[in-house]
Amino acid sequence: MRKIAALVGIVTLAFSLTSCVKLDMALEVNKDSTVSGTMIFAVVDSLAAMGDTSEDTSSPTDSFVSPTTKGVTVTKYKQGGYTGEKFTLDRVPFSEFGNGEGSESDFKITRDGKRITVSGFLDLSSGDATSSGNEWGDALAKSIMSSADIKISIKFPAKVVKSTGEISQDGKSVTWRPTLGEKLDLTTTVEIPSINFGLIVGGIAFLVAIGGGVVYFLGRRKTKQEDLEAIVEIDPTTN
Repeated sequence: MRKIAALVGIVTLAFSLTSCVKLDMALEVNKDSTVSGTMIFAVVDSLAAMGDTSEDTSSPTDSFVSPTTKGVTVTKYKQGGYTGEKFTLDRVPFSEFGNGEGSESDFKITRDGKRITVSGFLDLSSGDATSSGNEWGDALAKSIMSSADIKISIKFPAKVVKSTGEISQDGKSVTWRPTLGEKLDLTTTVEIPSINFGLIVGGIAFLVAIGGGVVYFLGRRKTKQEDLEAIVEIDPTTN
């Protein structure tokens, strides 16, 4: 009976905490090797009200960029039944992403010529968060994690060559919808198309030629008009 009562309690609490965690990241990679956008990490109000979480201020967004980085603004987030923090990025350089230790798990954005590469992982496994040694506690943790509302999207200035996420129809955005408890691979490659200088020069030459033709035509027309006016002004006594 105790196990049944515990199971009922777990199910009830799990339903009350449906979508208890919100992680919404909408980033945009700019052509000038910077990143803009927002990152929101929050928990449902009922869970936030259970106690003070100031002892552990870490969040999945720490894997991306430090809150003290220039161009990053952190504000309190309380909307739609969630309480947490919102990171606003304003043209943060690629070099500011990752912790600089060179770990494969670091989130990094690099550019080599026309190629932009996103590498690294977003670790949502939280270590042993789903393994407490208690089967009922583990069941609750897994239920809560599986119901988390997580969406990560990155928009690029050019079409994506390949990615582990879902590529949009226009080919310029990638979206991931992972679940808590897994390690998300964010590998993505983008190629910025080269500028065809030959075509540009050819177009300019064509426009110059057209302009020259127009000037020549107008000049010829003006000359003919001046000749006609000169004939009209001839002295009538010469007829």
